[in-house]
Amino acid sequence: MIPHHEGAVKMAENVLKFTLNEELRQIAKHIVDSQFTELEQMKKLLLIIK
Repeated sequence: MIPHHEGAVKMAENVLKFTLNEELRQIAKHIVDSQFTELEQMKKLLLIIK
């Protein structure tokens, strides 16, 4: 799941670099925020279970 979420963040960050479409920018921002938060949670869980 971690690589999947990292890929989503990278993709959305690229969208933010190149689009002027405000609706698409809002979607990409939401993806970055939510996926980054979930990434942090998963990484913390991995530290606990190791």
